[in-house]
Amino acid sequence: MKTMDIDLVDEALREGAQTILSHSQVSDPNLSSKDILNSPYLMSEEMIVTVQQLWNDDGVRKAYARSNEYQLLDCAA
Repeated sequence: MKTMDIDLVDEALREGAQTILSHSQVSDPNLSSKDILNSPYLMSEEMIVTVQQLWNDDGVRKAYARSNEYQLLDCAA
């Protein structure tokens, strides 16, 4: 959003956005399903709520509406 000069409408979401952006993902192909389900990398309920709040922010929606202006790798890990 920064490169598009679009800000969050709700500035209170900024800290949550930073948390989401820095969240590690499970990418070890050697982990079993049980390991993944018990992983500390799964999203907590708090992170799920934060993602929902961010998605409802008008700034995020505006950036998404302009998604044709940048490349978004849907398989990036």
